[in-house]
Amino acid sequence: MPNRVIRESIRTSHTVAGLSAEAERMFVRLITVADDTGRFDADPRVLKSTCFPLLVDRVKTKSVEKWREELVASGVIQLYEIDGRTY
Repeated sequence: MPNRVIRESIRTSHTVAGLSAEAERMFVRLITVADDTGRFDADPRVLKSTCFPLLVDRVKTKSVEKWREELVASGVIQLYEIDGRTY
């Protein structure tokens, strides 16, 4: 997987500024694991283990689900379903 670049414009994004610190942190980590078209498994358990591999004992799955929903509500990510799996 290629390296991802997070542009400096993220600092002045009104959308990103409206996120909680935790949701923003997850968003940045999600950028690093999504594929080249921006897709990734949206199961909170998968997000937790992939985005927070060294924090799985401290980050709660319910928190990841809450942050995911915050990212959806802000419009920075979109969820969709294929064959019963959410991406």
